Amino acid sequence: PAAAASISVDGQLVARGSGANVMDDPINVVVWLANDRARRGLGLRAGEFIFTGSMTDIVWVRAGDRVESAIAGLGGVSCAFL
Repeated sequence: PAAAASISVDGQLVARGSGANVMDDPINVVVWLANDRARRGLGLRAGEFIFTGSMTDIVWVRAGDRVESAIAGLGGVSCAFL
């Protein structure tokens, strides 16, 4: 929950957040999902991806924007929208 996240568009910081923004702790999402799937007799399978939610507010982008996102301790990613 303490992991810090950021999003920049064209070099300008536009959003910040932390893991605590995801149901107080991203692990809470995984626990909820596992319990819900188990109740339905489905479970979770090795190799499945689980997306826990967004640590920051939604950032809308336009063609031509270059976006960078980082999570402290994990790394970052960047992309350009055409």
